[in-house]
Amino acid sequence: MAALSFILNNPTNKVEVIFFNHNTPTSNKAEAFLRHFCEKTGLTLHIGHLDVEKPPGCSTEDFWREQRYKYFSNFKDKPIITAHHLDDVVEFYVFSSINGQVRITPYERENIIRPFLLTKKEELVGWCKRKKVPWIEDETNKDNDHPRNRIRNVILPEIKKINPGIQKVVAKKIKNKYNAL
Repeated sequence: MAALSFILNNPTNKVEVIFFNHNTPTSNKAEAFLRHFCEKTGLTLHIGHLDVEKPPGCSTEDFWREQRYKYFSNFKDKPIITAHHLDDVVEFYVFSSINGQVRITPYERENIIRPFLLTKKEELVGWCKRKKVPWIEDETNKDNDHPRNRIRNVILPEIKKINPGIQKVVAKKIKNKYNAL
């Protein structure tokens, strides 16, 4: 919602909203929230739904990402802006490092653009509060059974005790990798 609000700040932007529902209670709640918001604001809303079973042995997060991108491929003629932020990049950096493939979230992937990679989550939340932008929290983010959540909720607080500047370290890596930022 922060990214959508930011983009809507420029009235010349032609904006449509794309949402992918993973068929979870949280996704259903988010879909209802977005439907209401888009109806109220007159924005076109495109919704995709998870309609296949996850294959055995595939991580849920990987499966969901693959299905989201498959849906997004229906919109190759439009830029898709996501609100991935610096905290997401740090989580992914730690996650990929632990799994032996140090990676940084890409700034773009085909027509998908992530302009907020250097923005901390707290700044986006602050934007929403200042601008009175409504949003909902994903309650499942507190469930530490998911590896990314465990990294976010348990491991990163410990890393920040060792290196309080971990966000600066990763931001520097982003800047070095994507000189255009």
